[in-house]
Amino acid sequence: MSLIAYYTSLLGNISPGLAGIICLASSTLLILIGWVVRTRILTPYRHLPSPPGLSLKHNHSSLTYSTPFGQKWGDWFKTYGNTIVVRVAPYHREEILTIDPGFVRYVHANVNDFEGSPRLGRAMVDMGIHGAISCAKGEKRQKIRAVFERSCSLAAMRGYFPRFINLAYKARDKIMEELESDTEKRSGKKPINPSTHAVGYQMGIVSTVLFGFNEEDIAKGRSTEVRDTIMAFHKARSELKWWDTKSLFRTPRYRRYNRSRDQLAVVGKKLLRDKQEKITRAFGQDLKSDDILEAGDDIISTWCRLNMSKDIPASQKISDQDLADNVPIAMAATLDVSRMMIYEIIHRLASHRDIQDKLRKEFSALPEEPSLDDLAKVAYLDAFLDELVRIDNAYTTIERTCTRTCVVPLHDPITLSNGQTVNSITVHKGTDVSIPIWNLSADERLYGSDATEFRPERHLDGSTKGAEGGTAIHATWGSSAGFSGGQRGCPVYQYPLAFMRAFIFVMVRSFEISEPTDQDVKIWVSSSAERREHRVNNKPVTWIPTIFKPISQDV
Repeated sequence: MSLIAYYTSLLGNISPGLAGIICLASSTLLILIGWVVRTRILTPYRHLPSPPGLSLKHNHSSLTYSTPFGQKWGDWFKTYGNTIVVRVAPYHREEILTIDPGFVRYVHANVNDFEGSPRLGRAMVDMGIHGAISCAKGEKRQKIRAVFERSCSLAAMRGYFPRFINLAYKARDKIMEELESDTEKRSGKKPINPSTHAVGYQMGIVSTVLFGFNEEDIAKGRSTEVRDTIMAFHKARSELKWWDTKSLFRTPRYRRYNRSRDQLAVVGKKLLRDKQEKITRAFGQDLKSDDILEAGDDIISTWCRLNMSKDIPASQKISDQDLADNVPIAMAATLDVSRMMIYEIIHRLASHRDIQDKLRKEFSALPEEPSLDDLAKVAYLDAFLDELVRIDNAYTTIERTCTRTCVVPLHDPITLSNGQTVNSITVHKGTDVSIPIWNLSADERLYGSDATEFRPERHLDGSTKGAEGGTAIHATWGSSAGFSGGQRGCPVYQYPLAFMRAFIFVMVRSFEISEPTDQDVKIWVSSSAERREHRVNNKPVTWIPTIFKPISQDV
């Protein structure tokens, strides 16, 4: 007997339509009751602190990208403590949010217990990038990581650094051309858009250091072809909706994405094939790992050389397809850091004239084209970069998934809803863990009472806990989690540090940088993850008007 027939016979002479409505309402009620029992009673995290009502109000996108009814993650941590659980609708995935230093350190130090979040991996697979480091697991990931680390090691960056300096001076010259064309800009009465020149610097790095295009390649348009192909791929990918990859019928967005992906694969494989042929002509068939220079022609060439060396076992190599899949990842990572350069480096220099003066004083003793080691000795520059990575990071969260049930020690005891105070919690297999980088970097216990202020001196004077922060959370570099931590930390962190050093050196030596006096720049917290945007005089902007005044003796 059907439910509708059952209700009709039970309630007497009622219409089948009304019986259907009653059936639907009762079924919905039973589902809701079961859902509440599962999320509030049967869950192993039912006693952990949790913002109320989140189960029915949020999905994962809203946790990451939109404002949750006026609250931010920072508000949650202040209200509920440093480790909380969020129950995510509609399919009930419990996610632990934490800025507890003990929890963060455990996640970073125990890579076998906490793998990369499968969400990102699934997204990459859905997009056809199966060999990207973001979705690789286990041994395959370690092999890809080894290639990344070797190609972007400190030794490799020493070799590339003259190119970074040269590109920074080209950016300087472009700024000078703009100033020369307008007397008001040159005199400091009128600001310019610095983002154009910073992006030009970044694209120069992509063309010459990442891909190794020479003047002939650039003249023939090869660099433009690769750049446009990758940018078209990223644009098409960013326009995808979640249902585009799940639908039985491919949407126009998905077809457009497929075309851009196929074109990227063609260009990537051709690029790799050309480089392999060039390496074979130079070294023959007996390329050895000793023949791999500290800095190859470029980063992608170094990938190819490592994969072609005869004395490296096949078990330690990755496929050409995996190499090609990681090309857009390498470019995306480079461009992500450019956002930091555009919005943060120039803004911080312009709004802190005292920092400029200190850097300029230390740079004055260096040659016009210093080596990477020369700049590495400038302690205040390192402190500036440490503070930049700590408080102005380009990324918002570190996401991990627990691969086996484990007991995680806490730095700060938490009080459960049943009144019990605990110094550790059991994290069950399959649980997602998110570490909001900005909130962690604002922890006053790690970085002092002025943790939200931009102050490089905290990494020098020993008066705050800045130096202890990196140790406390097992950071990859510096005092914060900006480059993540442990064996899953950023494998190429020396790469952005090197080209940021070159850019800062040339800009500070060449210009006095400031912002208009009537300009009020605010960092606007626009999401629960503290993802930040800039507003000038309370209006959202894509670039911050900045004044550049040439320093005559340096140009």
